[in-house]
Amino acid sequence: MRWARSCLARVGCLTLLVLGAGAAWMGRDTIAAWWQSRSVAAAPETASPSPDLADRAARKLEDFMHGRGPDRVEFDGPELQSLVLYRLADSLPAGLTDPRVSLGDSTIEASGALQVERLMDGKAPDAMRSLLGDSARASAEVVPEMAGPGILLLDLRHVTAGGLPIPSMMVPWLLDQVGVPHAADRPGAVAVRVPAGLADVSVDRGRLRLERRPGG
Repeated sequence: MRWARSCLARVGCLTLLVLGAGAAWMGRDTIAAWWQSRSVAAAPETASPSPDLADRAARKLEDFMHGRGPDRVEFDGPELQSLVLYRLADSLPAGLTDPRVSLGDSTIEASGALQVERLMDGKAPDAMRSLLGDSARASAEVVPEMAGPGILLLDLRHVTAGGLPIPSMMVPWLLDQVGVPHAADRPGAVAVRVPAGLADVSVDRGRLRLERRPGG
């Protein structure tokens, strides 16, 4: 589960960093009107997240990563949400709570509550405090993609905070400022190390699909 924790922590940290820059974005009123016109259709989900579902999903993931069973495994939205809530929540950065994930047609939809006083070790910029107040909800679309053996890219798109969109052009600069690794040809995508036997990660019609190399 270590690589899964790394993925979640990267997404959470990157979201917080982009929010910090977005707090100073001066054209937010115009962009907010545009954002209100967007709608994201989530896949229907038939089960509720639970500790039991988290246990079953964790066993399925562990079997897959240890070469047991088929070379392809899929997770639906409730399974992924259960893993996040009951197995991975302690990997989130301080100040980011109530994590929620769902699966769209080709993206992971992620959101969380921001406790501004706890963000960035209590050093959140004054502009962020002024804009967000004591708390606000942040959201993002994440597109996973394998860049090569052992390297997973997490492309973070359509980030919002308190209902305001954060410009994607700020993401590469923020990554450079804090030393978060990203691909040379995809400066807005975070690079995460995963087991070399993992051949592909994708989202297809509301299901997260993992594929293992034969014999991996």
